[in-house]
Amino acid sequence: MEREGYRGRGRGRGGRDGGSRGRSTGGGDFRDHQPRPQQLQWRRSAPSPGHGSSSPPVRPWSGPMSPAVRAPSPQPRPQSPPGPSAAPVVRPPVGEIQKLKISEPVSSSSSSSSQNATRYTPIKRPDRGGTLAIRTVNIFVNHFLVNFSPESIIRHYDIDVKPDIGPNHGRPVKLSKTVFAIVRNKLCEDYPDQFPLSMTAYDGEKNIFSAIELPTGKFNVKFLEGEGMKYRTYILTLKLVNELKLCKLNEYLKGNLFSIPRDILQGMDVVMKENPSRRMISVGRSFHPVEPFPNDYLGYGLTASRGFQHGLKATSQGLVSCLDYSVLAFRKRLPVIDFLQEHINFDVNGFRNWRKVENALKGLKVTVIHRQTKQKYSVAGLTRETTRRLSFTLADPEGRDPPREVRLVDYFREKYGKDIMYKDIPCLDLGRNNQKNYVPMEFCVLVEGQIYPKEYLDRDTGLFLKNMSLAKPGDRQSMISQMVRSRIGPCGYVTATFLFSIYENSEIPVQV
Repeated sequence: MEREGYRGRGRGRGGRDGGSRGRSTGGGDFRDHQPRPQQLQWRRSAPSPGHGSSSPPVRPWSGPMSPAVRAPSPQPRPQSPPGPSAAPVVRPPVGEIQKLKISEPVSSSSSSSSQNATRYTPIKRPDRGGTLAIRTVNIFVNHFLVNFSPESIIRHYDIDVKPDIGPNHGRPVKLSKTVFAIVRNKLCEDYPDQFPLSMTAYDGEKNIFSAIELPTGKFNVKFLEGEGMKYRTYILTLKLVNELKLCKLNEYLKGNLFSIPRDILQGMDVVMKENPSRRMISVGRSFHPVEPFPNDYLGYGLTASRGFQHGLKATSQGLVSCLDYSVLAFRKRLPVIDFLQEHINFDVNGFRNWRKVENALKGLKVTVIHRQTKQKYSVAGLTRETTRRLSFTLADPEGRDPPREVRLVDYFREKYGKDIMYKDIPCLDLGRNNQKNYVPMEFCVLVEGQIYPKEYLDRDTGLFLKNMSLAKPGDRQSMISQMVRSRIGPCGYVTATFLFSIYENSEIPVQV
């Protein structure tokens, strides 16, 4: 039943003659003219004394209502004449504002008491910090205490290596880590008294840590990259960055220094990794031996390599060296043809699936044996022609003779005295930057330490590798202890020159 004089709120627009949106006196939404259910009438409570006259009553609420709530029908209200509706007047609470005292200072005792009331305290251990232990047992852990001299100082130097000849077309030349290592080793070889190799540690990029003071400045380093190649000259710039005093680390371990000296831990970590980085294969954060164990052969030209990961941590017991066991699948160091025979059943006489050969070798690193060099090359692909049909344009380096076309077979015979045996298979393309460098497969050897993705292993090989990595506790303890005692591990002669030593006993007491 429609109530007379009811004024609702609609969301429709008024007529064209200027009705406002939302509130309409005559037009409005069609729903405003339909019978509505009985609604509750909300009214404002009576004002407190001193707040002036009462405010106009609030409109009844027009929203939906639960059918379980029933209220008496509101009294009809006389309809107001048409015209602009007056907004309700809200008077400020003058009495409450007058009671406030803005200039009154707040006492410090009240603020501190409120802070203490909201302060959170950690839950205490039920055994009173381990004093109520029932018994004590000894366990073996992979954490080994590191002894160092607090009076020692490690010098941190910044190293920068650039070619003597400027870059072509103004583009800077990005040197590899191999070139950085060769330049640094050559510097120590040319000046053994000023740069003793056994008393310096290098992270392979921009940082050198030394146990003694080194001369700073610019040094020219010249060496021959390989047989039949020109000499290369590099400019090495050495600059002192910081002196790391180990007494700060000692104070931190005693609790007298609150901020951890990360620069000292970084320098000590590089020092302890220097010995294995020279004698082992560095892959990410782990180190693996050059020669794998005989029983770890996986087949298909692959082998499992057992290595370790190393890191330094500051604990309440002191500085510890953390060693963990690591197992990865590597490609064996084999001649390229032998690797292909084991990996994809390659046959030099009747194999013609060259796409499969290219997929197995592309991106791998190899070295060459037809000349003396330590340089490593990346396989870019295979040649489209067989070795017998390959030829290239040979230019005279001195510019005396004009360029001439030479067969690859004749060039290796005249230049290196090598007769190519397999002439009916393609060569490897070892060039880079759109330069061609064709080398027969029989003169290429895979570089050690190249990871084979474990997702490419078959089910049986992957399960064998997984079982090897999840060694039994006794076997794991034995292997980690051997790494600590090994001469190629983190406790080598380089660590001793910095006056570091590792306590080999990993047995510690714990409370139960």
